[in-house]
Amino acid sequence: MPVLLLSADGESPRGTPMPESSPRPSSDWSKSPRLYTMKDETGDDAAQLPGMPSTLDDKPTTPEFKISVAKPRRASQVESNARLFGWADPEEIKKKVLATSLVTEPPYDVFHFYWDTGLFQWLAKHWVFENVTLTVICLNAIYMALDTDLNKPEMMKSGESNTLLQSPIAFQVLEHAFCTYFTVEWLIRFAAFRDKRNCFCDGWFFFDTILVMMMVGETWVFTAVALSLGSSARSPIGNAAMLRLLRLLRLARLVRMLRSLPQLMMLVKGMLAAMASVFYVMCLLLIVTYVFAIGFTQLTAGHELGAKYFANVSVAMYNLMIYATFGDNLADFTNDLRSQMWPLLVFCLIYMSLAQLTLMNMLVGVLCDVVSSVAVREREERSMSQMIADMKLIFASLDKDFDNEVSYKEFSAMIEMPEALSVLRRQQVNPLQVLDLADLFFFEDGEPIQLRFEDFIDVIMSLRESNEAKVKDIWHLWVQYRNARRKDVMEQEAKLQEMNKKIERVSTQLSSKIDQTSAKLEEKLVGLLGELRQVPQPRSSTPTPLSTTSVAGRHASKTVKAEAGSVRKVTSTVSRLVSKRSDAETKERQ
Repeated sequence: MPVLLLSADGESPRGTPMPESSPRPSSDWSKSPRLYTMKDETGDDAAQLPGMPSTLDDKPTTPEFKISVAKPRRASQVESNARLFGWADPEEIKKKVLATSLVTEPPYDVFHFYWDTGLFQWLAKHWVFENVTLTVICLNAIYMALDTDLNKPEMMKSGESNTLLQSPIAFQVLEHAFCTYFTVEWLIRFAAFRDKRNCFCDGWFFFDTILVMMMVGETWVFTAVALSLGSSARSPIGNAAMLRLLRLLRLARLVRMLRSLPQLMMLVKGMLAAMASVFYVMCLLLIVTYVFAIGFTQLTAGHELGAKYFANVSVAMYNLMIYATFGDNLADFTNDLRSQMWPLLVFCLIYMSLAQLTLMNMLVGVLCDVVSSVAVREREERSMSQMIADMKLIFASLDKDFDNEVSYKEFSAMIEMPEALSVLRRQQVNPLQVLDLADLFFFEDGEPIQLRFEDFIDVIMSLRESNEAKVKDIWHLWVQYRNARRKDVMEQEAKLQEMNKKIERVSTQLSSKIDQTSAKLEEKLVGLLGELRQVPQPRSSTPTPLSTTSVAGRHASKTVKAEAGSVRKVTSTVSRLVSKRSDAETKERQ
């Protein structure tokens, strides 16, 4: 009995390779207006496609069809005409596209360039060392403000600050202490690198290198040069003001705090993401101001207002931005317009409604929208990272075989742990719903399967109560419904196949019985005929009430009628079975 396996990878529905003896259909298809068949390697019609019109007669050798059920958590085989005709498989194209789009570089971490063992790498990676460095950076920023206000001949007044040699001893000690700490911190991080050339690959380290070199040069090198030259009143490079301006770069170390304060980093990322929108809003504001500046300049030509506020286009744009947009001393500006040329006040109010009320509020709205979007994304990323880290620790204690795959047994043990329940609740995942849906993820065709840890995390995140339904979710629902329907179809086909086998067995048995009964009947008829020929004819013409011939004839007639009734019963039984099988096949095709 030929079997057609509708599978794109040449495997059976259970995923086992097809035996070599099974006919492997090729992609040679013949098409007619009413019948679609697939040819095997010999060129003969192997089987009829399911769902197509049938032209076969009702014979017990009806082809048997098996449909491979797609895996729920793996690549689902979607029926496609392109694959049926031997063209590019859409599922394979999807796999290639996903493989290309999902290839992302791992997140950068400078710790990957450090030694795995040793004192310096241990110090550089320790959280206490990082927090102490951030504290020293904050103290240095406060010290710079105190040095600017107090380290001068007249404190808290405008004037030139003292050089390091002229400064009081407290300022000198603090300056050398900060310079020493930042130098030691740089040396520890430098010694932690396995390959010293990777120092130039880390942007933060390169940035700190420049700041430390400037600080060492200002604090120690220039001081040593000044002492050697015998000049403590002025800088050895001449203009000390330029040197003090360079000291402001020390405040750039505060940028390092962004790595430890996610809220600040969130705001900075929001501002950077909103730069394009802010630029376009400012361009629109500039265009509106430019148009109104030309109008005000032309309308106030030769008037006192023109000489005061709108002498030319550039001055008019400046005054409109300061007075009408930013609202600085707006009352005096509008009173002058009202008292001297009241129509210009109406013109100014129109500009204010566009620039101050519309565009500026639009700018605030754009910033709020972008920052909130970035904040949501950052929180999601941090939440995802934290959940993955926590679940890895929990899963590491349960993964006895170290295969990085989650089985139903491991999942059951995990869901009973208080730590796992706490992680799920933080992610707004209901553990009871996860248990109810576990059969969809850990079982296929009634057999247990295992999920990769990454797929398990994806399943957990997809079950969050705050998720919104999207087209992808509808598609997954349709795939699960289709797979369940295919499973039911396979069960019905299995029942039909079993029924076909039973009908064939019964038909074979009935056919053999009919043949045997017919043979026996023929033998009996032949024997009766022989007996009739051997009976002698009576010489007397007197009729007898019951002759031997009539008795033998009646006996033969009864035997023939009984055997004919048996044949009719067998024939009617076979007809009913064949009719039931034909009806079942017709319903299945429909």
